[in-house]
Amino acid sequence: MIRVRMEAHGAHVEFAGPILMTADFERFRDQLVAMVDTLTGEATLASLEPQLNMVLKMQQRGHVLGMVEITPDHLSQHHRFQVEADQSYLPALISSCNTILSRFPVINTSDRGHSL
Repeated sequence: MIRVRMEAHGAHVEFAGPILMTADFERFRDQLVAMVDTLTGEATLASLEPQLNMVLKMQQRGHVLGMVEITPDHLSQHHRFQVEADQSYLPALISSCNTILSRFPVINTSDRGHSL
């Protein structure tokens, strides 16, 4: 269960529900680490459900451009937010993902090429 909230001038969108798996956070964290290491690329946090999609793309000079699509009701609403930050915010996102993964570790490793 997660709770997602996005705010911008004149807009407030939020919802809660079981839309992400721990593997989603692991994948996002690994992509963020690669962005920090190379200052290139992008990181995506996406759900199989249509309520949330977030893409962070590294721009020139360490700037990060983000696009967040969020909706509590995908049949009647669509909300898109554009955010900008610099690379100094990425370590905190990585730390947040690590906190989630330490509390709720990824159990199924079959999608990572491991065999029993």
